[in-house]
Amino acid sequence: MKQLIKMLLLIGLLLLSFGSAVLAESTRDIIVNKVYESFELDKNSYTIEILTDEIKSKNLSYSTISVKPLYQTTPIGRFAIVLKVTRADTKVQKETIRLYIRKYADVLVAGERIKRFDNISPALVSIERKEITTLREDPLVSLKSVTNMRARRNIAKNRVLTKADIEKKPVVKSYSNVHIIYVSGLCRITAEGKALEDGQTGELIRVKNKSSGKIVFARVVSKNLVQVDP
Repeated sequence: MKQLIKMLLLIGLLLLSFGSAVLAESTRDIIVNKVYESFELDKNSYTIEILTDEIKSKNLSYSTISVKPLYQTTPIGRFAIVLKVTRADTKVQKETIRLYIRKYADVLVAGERIKRFDNISPALVSIERKEITTLREDPLVSLKSVTNMRARRNIAKNRVLTKADIEKKPVVKSYSNVHIIYVSGLCRITAEGKALEDGQTGELIRVKNKSSGKIVFARVVSKNLVQVDP
């Protein structure tokens, strides 16, 4: 009989512990769902982890709580909220809850190492689901975003590509041969030159006149054609 009583007591304690764990999990779920709603976070793009070990507020319900940021306004990474609980007797209880909010997105990822100034083609990248929580620059999310673009810097394999990683291919490339024209009224002078830097249409670049050896600033007109302003 004593053994039976002990067994029943043990089962009761186990059930009590299990019930407490379920309650604790339910409390966390309520807070997490309130955060999703309050900050309009898409559950397909964000995950929320509660870092606070012990939540003091008990017996919460979705309708009796509200949340607001403690200091940081953008809900990403390490984030703290003030949990406000309003009871039926109008008694208000507040506590700080620490969170970690992760963000995910379908982004462009380098399939291999891309060197600076290499042309970026769709064959070099792929679209993958990645965590971008700590990414400080805007990621690229479409293959169209790399059309006629090149790498602005070295890009490691498996790196998420950002807007800062790419730039337009130059109309005139550094050290390429160009035609230099100078027009002033009826006067038109042409010469052969060498570009000393990359340039887009409308940009001023340094050009060396092959005949005189003089370096001038010329405006890019089109591919391999630059014009010296009067």
